[in-house]
Amino acid sequence: MKKYLCSLAVIFLAMTVSAQKANNSWSPEFAAKAFISIYHGSYELMAGARVGDNVFGLGSGLGMEFWDAYPADVRKIPVYCFYRGYVPLDQKRRFMLFGEVTLGGECVYKIIGTDVGGGEIKHTPYWNWRATLSPGITLSLLKNLNIYVAPTAEILPHQEVHGGMAAGLTVGF
Repeated sequence: MKKYLCSLAVIFLAMTVSAQKANNSWSPEFAAKAFISIYHGSYELMAGARVGDNVFGLGSGLGMEFWDAYPADVRKIPVYCFYRGYVPLDQKRRFMLFGEVTLGGECVYKIIGTDVGGGEIKHTPYWNWRATLSPGITLSLLKNLNIYVAPTAEILPHQEVHGGMAAGLTVGF
C-alpha cells in the first residue's frame, strides 16, 4: 500500500509541476469537507495547487461507517489524491459548477462493538481502496472563500457504490 500512496503523490507532483511550467501561475487552495451518506460519514481536509480553473491535490481526514446489520462502528482514515475543475456561471465568478474526482484508499484502524454472537470483535487494521465522483455548485462569499454542496457517489471495494452529499468550504490564496 505504501507503493500505491507514493505513486499517487508522484503523479500529483508531476501534474502540478507540468501545469506550473505551462502556465506559470498557480496558487494554493485548501478545503474542509464533510461527507454523509446512510452508512458512511467523514470529515476531510484537502490541499492542492490551483492552476486556472483546475485544482490538483491531496486529502485526508477521519471517516466513520455505521453498520446496520451488526452493532458496530468502524473508524477509518481516508488518504487520496483529487482533481477538481470549475466552470464559472456568471461574469463575476460568484456561482460556479464544479466536478471533483478522488482516488485513494482508507485505513480501517478500529471497529467498536460486538459481533452477532455477543463477543468482542477481533480486528486488525487493513486498507481498502476508494474513489468518489462529486458534481456540484459553489458560491463565492468573498474573492477567495467559497462554499459548496455536491451529490457524491462513493465507489468502494467489491463494486459497492454509496450515494451521499458533500458540503465544504474552500479557501484560495
